[in-house]
Amino acid sequence: MCTVTYIPSAKGFYLTSNRDERHTRMPALMPAVDKAHGIKLIYPKDATASGTWIALKETGDAICLLNGAFEAHVPQPPYSRSRGLVVLDIVSQSNMTDGFNNADLYKIEPFTLVIVEQQKLYECRWDGSQKFFLQLNGNQSHIWSSSTLYPLATRLRRKQWFDVWQTSIQYPSPTDIFSFHLQTGDGDPHNDLVMNRGNETFTVSVTGISVIDGNMNMQYFDLLKNEITNIAFDNKLQRC
Repeated sequence: MCTVTYIPSAKGFYLTSNRDERHTRMPALMPAVDKAHGIKLIYPKDATASGTWIALKETGDAICLLNGAFEAHVPQPPYSRSRGLVVLDIVSQSNMTDGFNNADLYKIEPFTLVIVEQQKLYECRWDGSQKFFLQLNGNQSHIWSSSTLYPLATRLRRKQWFDVWQTSIQYPSPTDIFSFHLQTGDGDPHNDLVMNRGNETFTVSVTGISVIDGNMNMQYFDLLKNEITNIAFDNKLQRC
């Protein structure tokens, strides 16, 4: 839940996430089609808390979680529930942005949500006491890095890598985007996009959502098992 990119296309968008986790956390379950509160979704499931950090809806909308809000916070457990379960609650709403604005987040650890809904892009943050809601330009690409792992200077350096990469490739494919998420950095394992901090915390997976020309797909690369899973909704999205 720690590095996320959003890249628009003339026919849709790509939303991609690197998940960095501690070595003690159980491996996630591969993505599958499931239902949350009656809403059909594709998402990988956290094996510890049964939530998720990224999900694709059958409407073609999507959501992704990063730990932390603006800056690193001091954890204050116990928390009432997992942030991944909050994601499932919000993504199952008919309107996710309303779901965030109406959610009871008391005793929930700080987080950032990237929401793509009805072809619009939103950034939603919870800092532990206050919500922040912002609509972004969905015609521009964006990158986020988790504030809990990456200080501002590192987040800005990663944005520079992203900007340089974009100048080198005008119309990126899913393969190009995965290559960026897997290979980008300056040789510092602490802060490269695929990171490793003494085998204590490291990147465990890369998940990519593509909603292009009505086709909705999730690709999941489990770095621990070196396995790739592709799953898509059978029905093609129809936009009015």
